[in-house]
Amino acid sequence: MEKIGQKRLEQALLKILKNRNFGHAIIFSGNDQLAVKQVSKWFAEMLICQKPKLNKPCNNCPACLSIARNEQTLITILNPENQHYSVEQIRNLKKDLALKNSLNLNRAVVLNEIQYLRDSAANALLKVLEEPGKNTYFIFTANNILSVLKTLSSRAIHFIIQPVAKTVIEKALKSKDFSKKDIELALKLYPGKFLKVLELLENTADFEEFKKDYLKISKLLTSNRLERLNLSDMLNKNKTDHNQKENFQKLINILIAQIRLDPGYMKYLPKLMHSLKLLQTNANPKLLFESILIQIP
Repeated sequence: MEKIGQKRLEQALLKILKNRNFGHAIIFSGNDQLAVKQVSKWFAEMLICQKPKLNKPCNNCPACLSIARNEQTLITILNPENQHYSVEQIRNLKKDLALKNSLNLNRAVVLNEIQYLRDSAANALLKVLEEPGKNTYFIFTANNILSVLKTLSSRAIHFIIQPVAKTVIEKALKSKDFSKKDIELALKLYPGKFLKVLELLENTADFEEFKKDYLKISKLLTSNRLERLNLSDMLNKNKTDHNQKENFQKLINILIAQIRLDPGYMKYLPKLMHSLKLLQTNANPKLLFESILIQIP
């Protein structure tokens, strides 16, 4: 876990694993989904391992060998389907957990992105959590704990995965032959988000387009308000209605990246975040973007 900048969290989790004082459920949340998934995977494997070595599984005990064989009897992983958990998924999980644990080993159930657990599926899971079964532990992940139903979050101990330090990301990416300039530019768009930075840099076409848009937004911010509106038209030229929304969402994110160091950043941030939220509705994306350009300095 040190390689993704979570050493302090690792120490706290090792104490919990040693004392087994976290009940039967734990939630890991954070914006960097790579870090969240790596932490949850590590925690599940440490829970299952019978003879862990300091901060990693032994890879030799019956439990570790079962994981290596990908038997999926000791660690069960569920993911939402099209941003949705179904009742059927939870019912199948309940059936799996009802199977006898012949070796009497720990079992871990990992449910990713539980912000998508709603209504009947959530109610079905709550019933499972009421009687989890011997040696059964639940590991949940979410992008934001506030988006998780309180009936679920109240039944688990919660840890926030902190953004990955810039120095850690830079060190990890140096071995991949990305230029220092490109890494720094990608980090401006996705500070503390290793996976997002890596994906952007690896997709050459997207990154080249991002660099062009970054320069356009830079020019736009140094222009007066009338010139900004003209540049806005140029940025969205030849875009379909669907692409308009995606394009303006991308431009607003670049805009946020560029004004992050501005002394008045916190004053403008709520407006920018509100505009991003409105883009998920039927609001006119062009008018939203132009409204932002008029309001920011």
